[in-house]
Amino acid sequence: RWSAKFRGSGIYRPMAVEPNVSESCDLETGKGCSVADVRKAREVGYYNEVSKSRSEAAQKINAQYMALDADSSEAKKAPEKKSVTANEVAKTATKEPSKDAKPVDAKKKSALILGWFYAEPRQLKFVARMYKKKGYADVVTCESDVGVVSKPKGWYKACLQTQKTMNQDGGHPLAREFDVVHVMSGGFLNLYQLLFAGVKIDFKTLVLDSTPILPKPAAFTRFARAYMDSVGLTIIPKLIPSPIHQAFVAFRWSLQSVYIKIQHQILRLMVVLGRRKAASDQMKKLNSQANLSLTNRYVPIIDDVVATVFGNSGVEKAVFVYNPDDPFINSADVDATMERAKGAGVEVVAAPTPGVDHVQTLFKKPDAIWGNIA
Repeated sequence: RWSAKFRGSGIYRPMAVEPNVSESCDLETGKGCSVADVRKAREVGYYNEVSKSRSEAAQKINAQYMALDADSSEAKKAPEKKSVTANEVAKTATKEPSKDAKPVDAKKKSALILGWFYAEPRQLKFVARMYKKKGYADVVTCESDVGVVSKPKGWYKACLQTQKTMNQDGGHPLAREFDVVHVMSGGFLNLYQLLFAGVKIDFKTLVLDSTPILPKPAAFTRFARAYMDSVGLTIIPKLIPSPIHQAFVAFRWSLQSVYIKIQHQILRLMVVLGRRKAASDQMKKLNSQANLSLTNRYVPIIDDVVATVFGNSGVEKAVFVYNPDDPFINSADVDATMERAKGAGVEVVAAPTPGVDHVQTLFKKPDAIWGNIA
């Protein structure tokens, strides 16, 4: 899950480095900034340009997060920093601490942000800076790879990789306490996969931003069709009716479930041969879920997602921030999930944001979030 192959499902990225500028300078708006301030910001990569390798859809979804850096598009591009994976972080954690290391301030507010599908590291750093401005000195961001988070085969591989990281010296780097966990779009299933694998993320407040996207073909068909509309591929949703599209997604998931069954049998054989330890309870459950997927029964899988995120995580408050007309998600799924969270004893706050685009509440109506997690 945390290897380069599974980038996005679990890239661990520390908060962006803030340039040393004058107190009156607000780099996000440009107000009160001198030429020297802007130059310092560029030197630390504050105005890095978004990679052009991403799809047009990703850039469109992230457009609002890029707006504040538009004036720097002709600036000399700063060198990209090497990505730091969670496995590398875990290895670093096993080293003896430096004698000069400062103790962690237990009073610092912390947040974990699990990003939306196709989010660029630059956009997640922007979100981290918004949290920092609100007093969250310790902010961790993780990408959510649609190729891993949205497929049964990806779940199986991610669980194996995550548990491998957990068993290393120092444990999993996200197995710690956070004041707030903020899941954006596909980040909801990313959180589920982490908790399902056994990562002990301790948090009391959960922000669900433009989500949940539930593990069923109907939800991912809806997301895919909205995605295609957002990049101008409207001809495909027009030519392929939604029921046929959904049947195709269900068929692909069934094929991947067969793959899981085969992989699980190989895993059992390796155990018999003494090549590896016995399969964990989580791997056995994923094998059982493959049986459900093969027979198009997704309700028990959704039940497990809800129970894991709201019933077993220790969360006490869940803030649902969503546009009822968001084409990427089903508002009926949001309503049903809120009711089930209440049934699990969680305090639920509904904060609908009509007219706000997918995952852009922080930019357009931030009070819907800050006003409910203060």
